[in-house]
Amino acid sequence: MSLPDVLMEEFHWRRKQQETYRPLGQTSPLYRNSLPRVIWMSFDLVALSGAHTIGTARCGVFGRRLFNFTGKGDTDPSLNPSYATFPKSECSDNSLRLNSSAVVGMDPTWSSLV
Repeated sequence: MSLPDVLMEEFHWRRKQQETYRPLGQTSPLYRNSLPRVIWMSFDLVALSGAHTIGTARCGVFGRRLFNFTGKGDTDPSLNPSYATFPKSECSDNSLRLNSSAVVGMDPTWSSLV
């Protein structure tokens, strides 16, 4: 899909979201605070995805997606299998505690790009 197609698809999705959500003033405060902000601009999505793929994270934050996604010792199927092998090699089952000091780089190729 080309970039113009992606942008048009996002535009139509955003417009649909604006039509289906009630104005925030017509909702209860509890509901209003629990609503995710789902209407994003392309620029926001690029910035957000970049922020989440550059840098490091503790294994305990995402380890469940690598080693026990559904409770059966499996990997999250939405992860690219060839990418998942990298954090799996850096993290172990023992590092899944949130207070673990084990840290892994999120993009194994970033150093070759700078």
